[in-house]
Amino acid sequence: MGTKNSTTSHPISMVFSKSGLLTTLSTDDIENLLFKWLGGIKCRNICVPNVSWGMFKYEMDFVAVTPKGKLTEIEIKRSWSDFMADFKKTFYHDDCHVADFWYCVPSCMINETENFLVKRGYTDGLMAYSDDGKIKIFKLPQTRKGFKRLNEGEIYKLARLATIRFWTHRNVPPKTADRETQNELIRLRTLFNEIKADYTAAVGEDWKLEDYR
Repeated sequence: MGTKNSTTSHPISMVFSKSGLLTTLSTDDIENLLFKWLGGIKCRNICVPNVSWGMFKYEMDFVAVTPKGKLTEIEIKRSWSDFMADFKKTFYHDDCHVADFWYCVPSCMINETENFLVKRGYTDGLMAYSDDGKIKIFKLPQTRKGFKRLNEGEIYKLARLATIRFWTHRNVPPKTADRETQNELIRLRTLFNEIKADYTAAVGEDWKLEDYR
């Protein structure tokens, strides 16, 4: 997926530190970079950020699914401490549907990340982003053996989640409202729709609000 090297120029980055954020980019910014790297609007894959619990075994930062149901998971990191926290969890991105797994990290921590993964025998993909909006590939992932392709129903659920996100962000309040209020309403609508989507994925039926009044 994507191109092996989307840039050959020297990336703009911050200085590595084991504490604090190592990028000025927001998570949304990085998700947009990944979408463009995968082909943007011409991409044949379904790309969805922040897929919550219920669809898979755990929350995934960014997924891309091919028409044949092969899933790629990309874990976004913005700090070294966030990266290290992955190795304190009771699971390690081990959902049975994941065929290829990548770490996407700030360019200033690429050396430390690569050394850490190699020493521990991980075979994941590794890419870095820079604050000027470029992505560079350092290591391609080894496709996991025995991964389970998504069936048509699961692909539909993922596409539905992407559609919910799109219309939630389109459905903004009137322009008379101040920007802070607009952002808060969008955040709450997104959260509510994610909860409904996760409930449906978990129990197999739609959430009816009147059932919980």
